[in-house]
Amino acid sequence: MFNLIFAAEFGNFTFMMDMYPTSAYETPYDTYPVQKDLNEKMYLEVKVLSNDSKLVLFPNKCWATPSSDPDDDKAFAFIEDG
Repeated sequence: MFNLIFAAEFGNFTFMMDMYPTSAYETPYDTYPVQKDLNEKMYLEVKVLSNDSKLVLFPNKCWATPSSDPDDDKAFAFIEDG
């Protein structure tokens, strides 16, 4: 499950996140969920589609849980503090 949280003063934004099988970032997975072992590398791409060239996306925190509850006590962090 991917949660995208953002702060903005105004506007409509489209956020996209893809996961790739290799560091070549050629073809993303098209079927989810993808099973990964602990400590196995993941190749993610996040982007915001916008005509504003000054808009920046900064992934500050990304995590997974074994359930559909994002606040599950058992969580595995991929990104912390950007």
